[in-house]
Amino acid sequence: MNRLPLRIAVFLLGVAAAFPAPGDDAAAPSMKPGERKSPEAMTGMKPGDEAMTGRGKPGAEPKTTTQEPPTPAPAAEGGRRPAAEARLDAMARRIDALLATAWADRGIVPAAPATDERFLRRVSLDLIGRIPRVSEIREFLGDAAADRRRQVVERLLASREHADYMGALWQGAFAPDIDGNAGSVVAAWFARQFGDGVAYDRIARNVVLGSAKEGRDANGGLAIDRTPTELAAAVSRAFLGTQIHCAECHKHPTDVWTQDDFWGFAAFFGPVTHPTTKATVQPRFLGEATAVDSVRPAREQLAEWLASPANPWFARATVNRLWGLLFGAGIVNPVDDLGSHNPPAHAGLLDELAGFFAAGGWNHRDVLRMLARTRAYGLSSGDGQPDRLFAAMPLEPLNAVQLYNSLAVAYHAAKVSPNGMQAAGRAPTAEQFLAKFRTAPGQQREYTAGIPQAIALMNGQMFDPMRVVYHEAMIASRTDPERIEALFLATVSRPPVDAELATCLEVLGRETTAAGRRLALVDIHWALVNSAEFAFSP
Repeated sequence: MNRLPLRIAVFLLGVAAAFPAPGDDAAAPSMKPGERKSPEAMTGMKPGDEAMTGRGKPGAEPKTTTQEPPTPAPAAEGGRRPAAEARLDAMARRIDALLATAWADRGIVPAAPATDERFLRRVSLDLIGRIPRVSEIREFLGDAAADRRRQVVERLLASREHADYMGALWQGAFAPDIDGNAGSVVAAWFARQFGDGVAYDRIARNVVLGSAKEGRDANGGLAIDRTPTELAAAVSRAFLGTQIHCAECHKHPTDVWTQDDFWGFAAFFGPVTHPTTKATVQPRFLGEATAVDSVRPAREQLAEWLASPANPWFARATVNRLWGLLFGAGIVNPVDDLGSHNPPAHAGLLDELAGFFAAGGWNHRDVLRMLARTRAYGLSSGDGQPDRLFAAMPLEPLNAVQLYNSLAVAYHAAKVSPNGMQAAGRAPTAEQFLAKFRTAPGQQREYTAGIPQAIALMNGQMFDPMRVVYHEAMIASRTDPERIEALFLATVSRPPVDAELATCLEVLGRETTAAGRRLALVDIHWALVNSAEFAFSP
């Protein structure tokens, strides 16, 4: 293992003392709305100077970094009508009112609002699975529009990156045990569905109606080679928010599900034999005592039932998962364990969200854009402690996709593949990275952080191929404070506070040669990437 150079160890100790807590918005400098600083003062970049990103410099980054054009938002979301906007605003106000009442009843004081820098980092991680680029931060902070937060949400939701990130998350929810090329096929299929603006009830229907031939679509359906029991567990977990697989061999230990429930649901996906009675099982819906019509294809009946009023789980499970995507925890948590044994933090809130989702045509983007407008989503993390009534945003470690994609942004590495992870064949591969940072199903915003993962990251071996060489142009054309500010924006999405700037200037000031100064800047960048603040969503 590479040894940490003494000069870097000293620097890390100094910066650790200067860093505010990841959620301490009071310590983070922020531009006033509409305040326009020069590009040099904000980012250390002059107009047209791409030394920070390496674009335009020979050998600075792989040719494959050209971004694909964003997938247009579905037609219904472009040029939104006043009535649609009013509906979203009314629901956002309703959520805030429900939470405010609950906070008042319990004597809870909500956290202060998050700064614009924190909001942009948070919403970028939540909606497209990566930190914002320097240019995106500069554009957002320099925007004088009162609705700039809404505008950035719309831009993110309309992007191809949003569809790709949703594809990666839903692959993890539906088939977390499928990896490699097969996992990429599943993620890419979900990404196409989300990118094409397919209504969520139709996505679920396409999954249920998919054939059993892996790698091929069947009339738009997801086609993977899974057994009936595996498909039953996957569909119930991803679309109903329930863990019925625990009832495969015995009654569920905490929920209401029995073996009959599990095997009746599995029968929708192929012939199955009850392990106790040895009888062939007829398909039946969860919670129902009788089998479905034997004349019509069973899967068609299941597809119709999923989003019907007769199914009490579909809408609630979906909005709960989307809430968890933005708030770090579901109203019912874990998000795939709904049931009487696991009551919601706010039952009325979950029910009203489910009604909003169904009445709006199962549009997942409308749910996300509405939630992003709430006061609750715009709160800071306060003291960083979890709050089950959402009076403060939790400090959550980045999930594996977010961490990988954010490292790719910080190092200006090759563009990520359609499933939200870097293309195979480059180092590190998605499979290698996920092997170290894989998260358990239902815990999308967490990974098991620990010494082995930290060593792998800080060792540098994993990410050496993604390093950007800082060019002479970066040193020659800007002041030291501007260069350091650029590094902070590129990694932790904010300018440095005074103590951090002083520490970094001291490190940089020790160097008298051009080569030494370049190395010091690389060291500062490296330390920021390895900081706790980089690895957390604010």
